[in-house]
Amino acid sequence: EINQVAQKFYEHFLHNSQSGKEALEYLNKRGLDLETIKMFGIGLAPKNHTTLTKVLNDKGYSLTDASDIGLLRNGKDGFYDTFSSRIMFPIFDEGGRVLGFSGRIYVNDPNQPKYVNTEETVIYKKGEMLYNLNNAIPHIRKSGRVILCEGQMDVIAMTNAGIKDVVCSLGTALTNEQAILLKKYTNNVIICYDGDKAGINASKKAIKIFSR
Repeated sequence: EINQVAQKFYEHFLHNSQSGKEALEYLNKRGLDLETIKMFGIGLAPKNHTTLTKVLNDKGYSLTDASDIGLLRNGKDGFYDTFSSRIMFPIFDEGGRVLGFSGRIYVNDPNQPKYVNTEETVIYKKGEMLYNLNNAIPHIRKSGRVILCEGQMDVIAMTNAGIKDVVCSLGTALTNEQAILLKKYTNNVIICYDGDKAGINASKKAIKIFSR
Protein backbone atom coordinates (compact mmCIF):
# COMPACT_ATOMS: atom_id res chain seq x y z
CA GLU A 1 0.00 0.00 0.00
CA ILE A 2 2.84 2.39 0.82
CA ASN A 3 4.49 1.65 -2.54
CA GLN A 4 1.17 2.36 -4.27
CA VAL A 5 0.92 5.74 -2.52
CA ALA A 6 4.51 6.55 -3.53
CA GLN A 7 3.86 5.55 -7.15
CA LYS A 8 0.83 7.82 -7.38
CA PHE A 9 2.81 10.66 -5.79
CA TYR A 10 5.71 10.27 -8.26
CA GLU A 11 3.28 10.10 -11.17
CA HIS A 12 1.46 13.25 -10.05
CA PHE A 13 4.76 15.10 -9.60
CA LEU A 14 5.88 14.18 -13.13
CA HIS A 15 2.77 15.70 -14.67
CA ASN A 16 2.39 18.70 -12.36
CA SER A 17 5.81 20.30 -11.78
CA GLN A 18 8.43 22.31 -13.64
CA SER A 19 11.05 19.59 -13.27
CA GLY A 20 8.38 17.18 -14.49
CA LYS A 21 8.18 19.10 -17.76
CA GLU A 22 11.92 18.57 -18.25
CA ALA A 23 11.61 14.86 -17.46
CA LEU A 24 8.69 14.52 -19.88
CA GLU A 25 10.76 16.20 -22.59
CA TYR A 26 13.51 13.63 -21.98
CA LEU A 27 11.01 10.76 -22.22
CA ASN A 28 9.50 12.22 -25.38
CA LYS A 29 12.96 12.46 -26.95
CA ARG A 30 13.38 8.77 -26.12
CA GLY A 31 10.26 8.13 -28.20
CA LEU A 32 7.75 7.60 -25.40
CA ASP A 33 4.31 9.08 -25.90
CA LEU A 34 1.99 10.12 -23.07
CA GLU A 35 -0.15 6.98 -23.36
CA THR A 36 2.89 4.74 -22.86
CA ILE A 37 4.17 6.85 -19.95
CA LYS A 38 0.81 6.47 -18.21
CA MET A 39 0.53 2.76 -19.05
CA PHE A 40 3.77 2.05 -17.19
CA GLY A 41 2.91 4.40 -14.31
CA ILE A 42 6.14 6.34 -14.82
CA GLY A 43 6.75 9.20 -12.41
CA LEU A 44 9.40 11.55 -11.09
CA ALA A 45 11.10 11.81 -7.70
CA PRO A 46 11.54 15.45 -6.56
CA LYS A 47 14.99 16.90 -5.97
CA ASN A 48 14.15 17.60 -2.34
CA HIS A 49 15.17 14.60 -0.24
CA THR A 50 12.28 14.85 2.22
CA THR A 51 9.21 15.41 0.01
CA LEU A 52 8.00 11.80 -0.09
CA THR A 53 8.91 11.39 3.58
CA LYS A 54 6.59 14.28 4.44
CA VAL A 55 3.79 12.95 2.20
CA LEU A 56 3.87 9.53 3.83
CA ASN A 57 4.13 10.99 7.32
CA ASP A 58 1.19 13.34 6.68
CA LYS A 59 -0.89 10.37 5.49
CA GLY A 60 -0.12 8.50 8.70
CA TYR A 61 2.10 5.77 7.29
CA SER A 62 4.94 4.28 9.30
CA LEU A 63 8.26 5.73 8.14
CA THR A 64 9.98 2.63 9.47
CA ASP A 65 7.81 0.47 7.18
CA ALA A 66 8.60 2.81 4.26
CA SER A 67 12.29 2.38 5.04
CA ASP A 68 11.95 -1.40 5.24
CA ILE A 69 10.59 -1.52 1.68
CA GLY A 70 13.31 0.77 0.31
CA LEU A 71 11.48 4.07 -0.19
CA LEU A 72 13.21 5.90 2.66
CA ARG A 73 16.54 5.74 4.44
CA ASN A 74 17.25 6.50 8.05
CA GLY A 75 20.17 8.87 8.61
CA LYS A 76 21.58 10.75 11.59
CA ASP A 77 18.97 13.49 11.11
CA GLY A 78 16.07 11.09 10.61
CA PHE A 79 14.32 9.63 7.60
CA TYR A 80 14.89 10.92 4.06
CA ASP A 81 13.88 9.87 0.52
CA THR A 82 15.90 7.16 -1.20
CA PHE A 83 15.18 8.56 -4.67
CA SER A 84 15.88 12.13 -5.76
CA SER A 85 15.70 13.81 -9.20
CA ARG A 86 15.07 10.52 -10.97
CA ILE A 87 12.48 9.29 -13.42
CA MET A 88 10.70 6.54 -11.52
CA PHE A 89 9.72 3.24 -13.12
CA PRO A 90 7.43 1.30 -10.77
CA ILE A 91 7.91 -2.46 -10.73
CA PHE A 92 4.66 -4.40 -10.54
CA ASP A 93 4.16 -8.07 -9.76
CA GLU A 94 2.05 -10.16 -12.10
CA GLY A 95 -1.04 -9.15 -10.14
CA GLY A 96 -0.37 -5.43 -10.61
CA ARG A 97 0.91 -4.58 -7.13
CA VAL A 98 3.83 -2.12 -6.85
CA LEU A 99 6.69 -3.91 -5.09
CA GLY A 100 9.65 -1.71 -5.97
CA PHE A 101 11.09 1.03 -8.18
CA SER A 102 13.88 1.73 -10.61
CA GLY A 103 15.00 5.37 -10.71
CA ARG A 104 16.87 6.74 -13.74
CA ILE A 105 18.70 10.04 -14.07
CA TYR A 106 17.50 12.25 -16.92
CA VAL A 107 20.20 14.92 -16.68
CA ASN A 108 23.77 13.83 -17.40
CA ASP A 109 25.74 13.69 -14.16
CA PRO A 110 28.99 11.67 -14.13
CA ASN A 111 28.89 11.60 -10.33
CA GLN A 112 25.58 9.74 -10.25
CA PRO A 113 24.82 6.14 -11.25
CA LYS A 114 22.46 5.88 -14.20
CA TYR A 115 20.03 3.77 -12.18
CA VAL A 116 19.20 3.45 -8.50
CA ASN A 117 16.98 0.44 -7.80
CA THR A 118 15.02 -0.77 -4.82
CA GLU A 119 17.18 -3.21 -2.91
CA GLU A 120 15.91 -6.66 -1.97
CA THR A 121 13.19 -6.36 0.67
CA VAL A 122 10.69 -8.62 2.38
CA ILE A 123 8.26 -8.02 -0.53
CA TYR A 124 10.64 -7.35 -3.43
CA LYS A 125 12.72 -10.27 -4.76
CA LYS A 126 14.06 -9.19 -8.15
CA GLY A 127 15.13 -12.70 -9.12
CA GLU A 128 11.52 -13.84 -8.81
CA MET A 129 9.88 -11.07 -10.88
CA LEU A 130 9.74 -9.91 -14.48
CA TYR A 131 9.26 -6.29 -15.53
CA ASN A 132 6.00 -5.64 -17.40
CA LEU A 133 4.59 -9.13 -16.90
CA ASN A 134 1.40 -7.64 -15.46
CA ASN A 135 0.76 -5.75 -18.72
CA ALA A 136 2.07 -8.47 -21.01
CA ILE A 137 0.03 -11.45 -19.76
CA PRO A 138 -3.07 -10.95 -21.99
CA HIS A 139 -0.85 -10.31 -25.03
CA ILE A 140 1.29 -13.40 -24.27
CA ARG A 141 -1.86 -15.50 -24.11
CA LYS A 142 -3.07 -14.05 -27.40
CA SER A 143 0.20 -14.45 -29.32
CA GLY A 144 1.30 -17.67 -27.63
CA ARG A 145 4.82 -16.31 -27.08
CA VAL A 146 6.84 -13.91 -24.98
CA ILE A 147 9.78 -11.71 -25.97
CA LEU A 148 12.50 -11.47 -23.34
CA CYS A 149 14.55 -8.24 -23.50
CA GLU A 150 17.58 -7.01 -21.57
CA GLY A 151 16.27 -3.82 -19.98
CA GLN A 152 13.25 -1.78 -19.02
CA MET A 153 13.73 0.86 -21.72
CA ASP A 154 13.82 -1.95 -24.32
CA VAL A 155 10.49 -3.22 -23.02
CA ILE A 156 8.94 0.24 -23.00
CA ALA A 157 10.22 1.10 -26.48
CA MET A 158 8.86 -2.15 -27.92
CA THR A 159 5.51 -1.64 -26.21
CA ASN A 160 5.45 1.92 -27.55
CA ALA A 161 5.98 0.46 -31.05
CA GLY A 162 3.02 -1.89 -30.63
CA ILE A 163 4.84 -5.08 -29.54
CA LYS A 164 3.25 -5.82 -26.18
CA ASP A 165 4.10 -9.44 -25.31
CA VAL A 166 7.46 -8.35 -23.92
CA VAL A 167 9.20 -8.55 -20.52
CA CYS A 168 12.69 -8.30 -19.02
CA SER A 169 14.48 -9.40 -15.89
CA LEU A 170 15.41 -6.83 -13.27
CA GLY A 171 19.11 -6.05 -13.28
CA THR A 172 20.21 -9.66 -13.00
CA ALA A 173 20.77 -12.58 -15.34
CA LEU A 174 17.72 -14.75 -15.96
CA THR A 175 16.93 -17.01 -13.01
CA ASN A 176 15.23 -20.41 -12.74
CA GLU A 177 12.39 -18.74 -10.83
CA GLN A 178 11.78 -16.27 -13.68
CA ALA A 179 11.77 -19.08 -16.24
CA ILE A 180 9.22 -21.01 -14.17
CA LEU A 181 7.11 -17.83 -13.91
CA LEU A 182 7.06 -17.43 -17.70
CA LYS A 183 6.17 -21.08 -18.26
CA LYS A 184 2.88 -20.41 -16.49
CA TYR A 185 1.86 -18.45 -19.58
CA THR A 186 3.80 -19.86 -22.56
CA ASN A 187 6.51 -22.30 -23.63
CA ASN A 188 7.59 -20.10 -26.55
CA VAL A 189 10.26 -17.55 -25.63
CA ILE A 190 12.04 -15.22 -28.05
CA ILE A 191 15.27 -13.95 -26.51
CA CYS A 192 16.00 -10.42 -27.69
CA TYR A 193 19.23 -9.42 -25.96
CA ASP A 194 21.89 -7.09 -27.33
CA GLY A 195 24.06 -8.42 -30.16
CA ASP A 196 27.35 -7.74 -28.37
CA LYS A 197 29.49 -10.42 -26.73
CA ALA A 198 27.82 -9.97 -23.34
CA GLY A 199 24.36 -10.22 -24.88
CA ILE A 200 25.28 -13.37 -26.82
CA ASN A 201 26.68 -15.03 -23.69
CA ALA A 202 23.59 -14.06 -21.70
CA SER A 203 21.39 -15.51 -24.46
CA LYS A 204 23.24 -18.82 -24.31
CA LYS A 205 22.81 -18.98 -20.53
CA ALA A 206 19.11 -18.14 -20.82
CA ILE A 207 18.60 -20.88 -23.42
CA LYS A 208 20.10 -23.42 -21.03
CA ILE A 209 17.75 -22.31 -18.26
CA PHE A 210 14.68 -22.55 -20.51
CA SER A 211 15.80 -25.97 -21.75
CA ARG A 212 15.75 -27.55 -18.29
